[in-house]
Order: sequence, then structure tokens, then C-alpha cells
Amino acid sequence: MRVKNLFLHLGLPKCGSSSIQSAFSLCPEHVDKDGDPLRYIAMMKGRVLSPELVKERAQRNAFGYTSSAAAEILVCRPQRSKQQASRFFKEQSGASLFLSNEGWAQAFSLPGFCEEINDLIEVCSPIKTTMIVVVRPPVEWINSAWWQWGAWQSEPNFERWFPVMLKSLQWHYKLNIVKERFPKVDLRVLPLKPTLLTDIAMLCGLEATAFASVGSVANSSLPAVVLRLYQAFPELRPGPHASGIDFSILRALNDHSTAFRRAPWVINRELIQQILTQTKTSSQALTAWMSEQDAADFKQDPRWWSSDAYQDREYEHPQMQVHSFDLAKYAKVITIAYRELHLQSLATTQEATPGSRPRES
Repeated sequence: MRVKNLFLHLGLPKCGSSSIQSAFSLCPEHVDKDGDPLRYIAMMKGRVLSPELVKERAQRNAFGYTSSAAAEILVCRPQRSKQQASRFFKEQSGASLFLSNEGWAQAFSLPGFCEEINDLIEVCSPIKTTMIVVVRPPVEWINSAWWQWGAWQSEPNFERWFPVMLKSLQWHYKLNIVKERFPKVDLRVLPLKPTLLTDIAMLCGLEATAFASVGSVANSSLPAVVLRLYQAFPELRPGPHASGIDFSILRALNDHSTAFRRAPWVINRELIQQILTQTKTSSQALTAWMSEQDAADFKQDPRWWSSDAYQDREYEHPQMQVHSFDLAKYAKVITIAYRELHLQSLATTQEATPGSRPRES
């Protein structure tokens, strides 16, 4: 026998990856509609994590999920790791497998990565391979990306940052590379919607309610007060990738009775139109890899095509404004979240071998 279905989530940044990974990490083992197992696993540098290890690791880290290693790590795997992975995959006969990484969609031009994916497909020998890419309206993506990375650079400057990010939104070019290198796989593009986890479940042959019990924290965004707090106190968010505290804060705020305003909207009307104009061709090309229903809904979604979809968004300056909020009002919530992150960090360190740093498997 061989692997039934191989699902590879080729994540794009800020396009629902953490939601997918959190859902599968909390519930890594499923049974599809045919009665066959579907397993969420993670391919790391040193080994492949089984569903049990995926869940265990997710419960121990600040992010609350486990994903496969980045492309840059996988291409450097030692031979013994590849041999172990080969044995693992050959033991999965009859099951479907799901792997996910946020950066894989953009990595197919990285030397050695296509070979890694090809080796994975060959050793699994699946009946069908499906590569899944989730996309988000580009205007919303830019606003979210600013608060994820741009605002926390050592010298944040929105005017310099914006044109660089805008160029990165030609997603169809990246997916053309994927399809050219793997013409026989089923490439499926999913527009990001509130029903993302239901869409993923159904695409994988699961019941639509497969992830109904999964919480909503991974789907949440940090509210304005936290983002402005980070700007006021840079030591809380010292760099674009120091996002561990975000998840602790979200958990703390999830149990808090105060209603928080969503992330500040930093895209003015002129930039909204510029984004829509420069991404229109790429957005239209994405429909070639969507289902008929998704493509129809996508074409009718004004967030991809019209600035009118953003009329209710009140523009705010990207940089910190002194009068934006009362810091003291929220200090307790942030302190609790920061303490939680610190305790998790200590626990992880203590699990490592004495005298050594924690290692990535």
C-alpha cells in the first residue's frame, strides 16, 4: 500500500497559516469520510514529528501550534534525518498526511527545495498530491503586514516599507513556479474567509465540523491598544519576528471583559487604489487554481477589486501618536501576558539538557 492523499499547505505570510496549524496541532488525527486516517505531521531538520509529538510540542510553546520546518532548514537536513523520514513515511500506508509551513509557497526558487518536495512525494507515493495556498485581499494584507513586521523594524518607515511589500503581492508568479515544477499535482487556491477551517476540512475529505471545537485565538489579531503599546515601549516587541508575546497577550485578552478596538488602519485612500491597481492582474490569475464556486465568490468580493469596500476604515498614522490611548488602563492585562510568556520560556529551557541550549528537532 501507499499513502492515500498527501496535502501540502504552502503557506503565504499573513494568510491564515497559524489558524490552520493551530487547528491541526490541537486535533492532529482525523478519520476521513471513507473511514481512513488523516494525520497532521511536521517534517523537521532532525526527524518527522508524529501526531502525538506535534500536539505535545504545540502545548509546550508560546505559539500554540507546530508546523514543519522552513525551506531553508529542510534543504540542510543530514542524510540520517532523510533516512529516518523515509522509514516514517513508508509506515503511513493507507493514511492521508497533511504538512504545513507558512513560507513554503515562496520557497520553490530556493536551491534544493523542489528536490526536497519531490523526494517527499516519491517516498509517500500518494494516490493524489494536493498543494494548498490560502490568499488574502491585498489591501488587508498590507495593513496586517505593517503591524506584523514593518512597525517593529529598528527604524520603521512606512513610506520606504510600503513599495517593497507591494511588489511581494504578485502571488501568481510564485504559484506559476510551483505549477511549472510540479505539473501533475493538484494546486488549490483558497480565498481567506471566516470559513477557512471548514474549507480546509472539506478539501481534505473530512466532515465540515472537523475543527468545530477549536478556539478562535489563532484567528484573532492584536487590538489597537496593544500595537500602540508596543510602539510606546519597543522592548515589548524588539523586532519584526519577536512575536511570541503576541500569542500570550491574545490569550490574556480573550478572558478580559474590555472591548478592544481592532488594529489601526494605516492605508489611506490613495494607497488603497494603488494596491488594487497593481495587484489586479495577479488576483485575476489566481482564479485558475480555485474551485468553480470559490472563483465565482472571489470575483464578487469587492475587497479584491474596489476601494469602496474600505470606505468605513478610518485612517490612522502608522507611527505612534501620544494621545492614542491611556497606557495605565491596560497595563495589568499586558503584564499578565508577559508573565505567562516568561514562564513558558523558563519551562522550555528547563526541559533542555542541562548546560545546553534547547535544540530544534
